Amino acid sequence: MDSPNLSFPNDPIFTQLAGLSRTVSDVIICDDYGIHEGYKGLIGDIIHLRQVLREQLPHNWFDGKGILWSDATPIASIAASGYYFLVGFLAVAAIGGKFVPLPITGPLTTTAWALDKTDITFCLSEPNVATQAIDIEDHMNAAGRRLQIIPIPRVGSISYTTMEIDDSITISKSDTLLVLFTSGSTGRPKGVALPRERFFFQGQQDPTGLFLGFRPLNYIGSVILPITNVLQGGGIRFLRHGSGVPHIWKAFKESNITSSSITPIALKALQDHYLTTISRLPSEECASYVSGISKLRLVITAGSILNPDTAEFWRKLTNMPIVPAFSTTELGGPTITVPLGTPFTDRLMGEPIRGAEVKVSGGDIGELCIKVHGMFTHYMGDEEATKSAFDNEGFYKTGDIVRQVGNQYFYEGRASCDCEKLPFPDSHSY
Repeated sequence: MDSPNLSFPNDPIFTQLAGLSRTVSDVIICDDYGIHEGYKGLIGDIIHLRQVLREQLPHNWFDGKGILWSDATPIASIAASGYYFLVGFLAVAAIGGKFVPLPITGPLTTTAWALDKTDITFCLSEPNVATQAIDIEDHMNAAGRRLQIIPIPRVGSISYTTMEIDDSITISKSDTLLVLFTSGSTGRPKGVALPRERFFFQGQQDPTGLFLGFRPLNYIGSVILPITNVLQGGGIRFLRHGSGVPHIWKAFKESNITSSSITPIALKALQDHYLTTISRLPSEECASYVSGISKLRLVITAGSILNPDTAEFWRKLTNMPIVPAFSTTELGGPTITVPLGTPFTDRLMGEPIRGAEVKVSGGDIGELCIKVHGMFTHYMGDEEATKSAFDNEGFYKTGDIVRQVGNQYFYEGRASCDCEKLPFPDSHSY
């Protein structure tokens, strides 16, 4: 590899980031691991980690401009901190790599299976999970599989000068950027490859907005919105990994949280905590909790069907702006949603988002098939599963049976379940 190019690719991810770095000076990420950082610090850390990767990864993996060849193996990451997750993701994106976040909890054999499936030999780590990273490294090495841990350094704006874009450096929008492993709850686990174009965003969010992230950072529902926020200028508050319901309620009380992604299970748990604990506090203290959570402008809930009783509880307590969404890892995020203000009906999935093509095999009732911009391109190392996932028109076959009524869809059940579940932590938990 020649001397490394300090510029960033001419790529919508980094042209967007460069623009935000020039116009947004405030802190945008507050992480409960003690990190409060703006774009200059974030970009400084990305630049530094990018150079570390160029130095520690095999030199023959790179072209002359410091970009990984398309056949380079993926790079894993283990992170409890949302900030470190974003630094790792964007640094790997900056060298044209494939980023694979791993679960913090769960059996080492499960993590080893994922590493073997993707031929990974390098894994990023951050200080809050140093012990877990060493355990993974030791487990792989003991099994005769080389794995090298690369700590993510923290230097902040010290490394930041000006974020330059090199027009001569381009990366195909169809190249894989993010690989997420499904839990196996609706079929055997697979490494879902999402392309770079899934993360091409335009415009800027309301600067007064603040997203709350508290879920494990290895599922589509917990990573897509923080990535969206950081690439659109939205503020993010990350709780510590494993924060329970009381901590989530406290965050709503103490911070001006305006949006979050909350599973139906978590909404029910927050409801139960209110009924058993918060509602029994002195009236002023109880009111402060309700006032805090009432600042939410948007709650996206996915992972399972929202119980009508839970929805009604939140409507009466705070008129919470809940948007139930249908989302799968393969689709890269929500593709069918219930618009705000729509009367809640049991099993209602909603309407397709703009740009999503939806069809039902067999007429009004049948398997839900979807095609959308930025959806997955393949399963890692599994050509057979990839081929069977699409129909002859390129629609992803979800395996869910739905009933179509006009432009709305109602959930009826699963078409099949070829479950071969490995014990990945459940993505449906909070």
